[in-house]
Amino acid sequence: MKYHIVTLGCDKNLVDSEEIAGRLDKAGARLTTQWDEADLLLINTCAFIDAAKEESIETILEYAQLKKERGLKMRIAVIGCLPELHKEELAREIPEVEEWITPAGYGEIEKLAKQKSVPEEKGIKGFIGPFTHRIPLDKAHFRYLKISDGCDLPCSYCTIPRIRGPLKSRTLPDIKEELDRLSRDKRIKEMILVSQSTSFYGKDNGASLKELLSLLGRYDFPWKRLLYLDIRGIDEEFLKAVADNGILPYFDIPLQHANDEVLRAMKRGYTQNEALSKLDMIKKIFSDPVLRTTFIVGFPAEGEAQFKDLRDFVARGYFDKMGVFAYSRQKLSSGASLGDPVKGHVKEERVEEIMTLQREISAGKMADLVGQEFDCLVDYTGEEGRIWRDAPDVDGVVFFNNNRALEGELVPVRITGSYEYDLEGEITL
Repeated sequence: MKYHIVTLGCDKNLVDSEEIAGRLDKAGARLTTQWDEADLLLINTCAFIDAAKEESIETILEYAQLKKERGLKMRIAVIGCLPELHKEELAREIPEVEEWITPAGYGEIEKLAKQKSVPEEKGIKGFIGPFTHRIPLDKAHFRYLKISDGCDLPCSYCTIPRIRGPLKSRTLPDIKEELDRLSRDKRIKEMILVSQSTSFYGKDNGASLKELLSLLGRYDFPWKRLLYLDIRGIDEEFLKAVADNGILPYFDIPLQHANDEVLRAMKRGYTQNEALSKLDMIKKIFSDPVLRTTFIVGFPAEGEAQFKDLRDFVARGYFDKMGVFAYSRQKLSSGASLGDPVKGHVKEERVEEIMTLQREISAGKMADLVGQEFDCLVDYTGEEGRIWRDAPDVDGVVFFNNNRALEGELVPVRITGSYEYDLEGEITL
């Protein structure tokens, strides 16, 4: 039996898809890159905000229509976060889908290879493996390591606890077993730790992020990167562990806002001054760290004064990388009762204002790199790659023209030009 997987949403979904692919392979199915050749089409969905839900539903409907138009006999299975929230109503509205599988069902998903249904796990949310069968579905030279699922934080804009349940951390021995397997794959140049909130790893099972970083430090992946940190987890002990274990000084810290009133309404648990002191701590300990963050504009508590506070915060120029999103009210979030008073066009104007400001800051930071030399991880042969300062898919790239630079290689590059977010470079092989 041939199968094809479409993965939407975050890198954590990609990890799940890779494990599912491995389990189906072990059960005798075979992956095909051509969706219309598949006997089984799996669509791994995202439901974090309305736009993600809409993309997931549109994708499902598109494949269902194409299946009908072409007279294909494939089964369609929808998996992931969307079934967790809307399984029953979607099953009624989209009968073309044979299976609706929540993450808790992944433990027996190989039954699909035998044309059987996957039993529903009642009262269980999320998926933390074991990840013993993963096969790469994206680039083989960088891989994500999912260290936990779910979240205990009370952020009022977020539905992740409703979708994935409370924090569930993998054990250190379990993670070590996967790292041992991944370390044998010499194609891997970059290992990236991901979770809903990496700073809180182990809070539920007695492990700690410091222990995890010490474990990661034993492996010789050229680049080791952390994503999705929380500002409350930044302290000298953590930063020392980053330095001591060869972790890239790349700090992805989604702050979501900078005004204290908005932060309180979001239930973020810190103030602007507390965030600033942690950012200063990073800059004091590391001579050239990369700081990345995301902000939400248009939250119900955000008036003009609060937005100006955020704009002034961004203007300080702390951040090398930044994403800004318009608030999307989620009915199942605790903040839904606050309503959605900020008009849509105002949200978009605020997004553009912050991003215009950040583009200027970023352009200056990119220009400062011209003339410097870095190792570059080649993502596309002869065309582009990344220096350590850029995470895959979310940050900038280095453009070059050198067919000797092969995908998956680390090659020396001299930066010769810059744009707002990207760079030009010359491979010096």
